Amino acid sequence: MKRIGYATLLCLCLALCIQSAATETDLQLNLRKAYDSLVKADEARDRNELDNAGKCYRAALTAYRAFSASYPDVHPRVVKFRIAYCEEQLQAIIKNDGYSEHENAVATPESDTTNFADETYAAQSKDEQKTDIARIKSAAWRLLIQGKTEKAYDLAMLGLQLDPDEPAMRLLAGTAQCQTGRFQEAIELLSRLTLEAPENARIRVTLATAYFGQNDVQRAKEQLEQALTIDPNMKEAHFNLAQVLLMLNPPDQDSAAAHYRQALKLGAQPDATLTALLD
Repeated sequence: MKRIGYATLLCLCLALCIQSAATETDLQLNLRKAYDSLVKADEARDRNELDNAGKCYRAALTAYRAFSASYPDVHPRVVKFRIAYCEEQLQAIIKNDGYSEHENAVATPESDTTNFADETYAAQSKDEQKTDIARIKSAAWRLLIQGKTEKAYDLAMLGLQLDPDEPAMRLLAGTAQCQTGRFQEAIELLSRLTLEAPENARIRVTLATAYFGQNDVQRAKEQLEQALTIDPNMKEAHFNLAQVLLMLNPPDQDSAAAHYRQALKLGAQPDATLTALLD
């Protein structure tokens, strides 16, 4: 039997390395082209150039779908999230009559974003990570406003995995936890956050909501009072404190009415139930 010499093995290894490098270059090039289209789309959307944005989102979506089909094991969760993001942006543009080409080809994004923060994401550039995190924040807040709280929670948890130390991301996660009834989770998260950002009134209002959800009226009251110490003109704090004061035993009707009037003065929308309780 003939033995393969060291020179032959070296040549084989070198050929494999060259082939691998070429493949990696192709992967990087394809990803870069897709990402460049996505960045151009976001920039055009922000300039309200919706037709151009739609074309760029379509180009990015096509590129990411092709990449996913060709390289299903390369950054699968990153690619899946960006496909869902492009689909969502195209739908939003279509609803605003800013783009009509291939409308029927845009599917509702149902991507599973759980367990997204793994080693595949770490391979992306820091700038791309930062941009994806900003997209996640925007999408999660939008879902909360639309009342799609479970989907918002999933996205918020994804964002928390990707950027566990960023205060705004943690506040978003705490808000999503409150809106989905996960009050204890919110208390644990937001209590730590108040120690790190003690002058942030918004965090305290959200923490008060979590305490209120667990019927801990006294702690909810304390957090709202601290929020108003930080920001006396925060209408949400006045409004929520009015409700909390009515839950005391006995209710503090006069103080509740005063905070409700102040909330309305600062621009809060009237609440029929609260108005009736305070009349």
